[in-house]
Amino acid sequence: FYFPDMNDNELTFISYLNLYDLDKPLHTSIYLGLGKNIIINDDVIYILTSKNDNNNLYQFRATLDGIEYIDRKFIKGDFKGIEFDEEKQFLKVILSDKIIYYDSTLTER
Repeated sequence: FYFPDMNDNELTFISYLNLYDLDKPLHTSIYLGLGKNIIINDDVIYILTSKNDNNNLYQFRATLDGIEYIDRKFIKGDFKGIEFDEEKQFLKVILSDKIIYYDSTLTER
């Protein structure tokens, strides 16, 4: 999966290798992008990309068959940061003028 709007100088490399099912041929899933705005919570991976106040929040899930793309949300605004609220189990996207909370289905709360 390629993230064209990542404009950081940090490299993000997510790789999956299934070692559990030895009856299946060995395969790997690899996702590559530039950026540091990544949250991993259990088997869910959130990646937020930002360019010119246009932000995309991607959601992936790690399964025994690889890493699956789940959803993408477009968020307009001046992006400042992303955090995971362990207590409430919400993803917190921080913009300059507001904070948006998303649940595990990327529904705004």
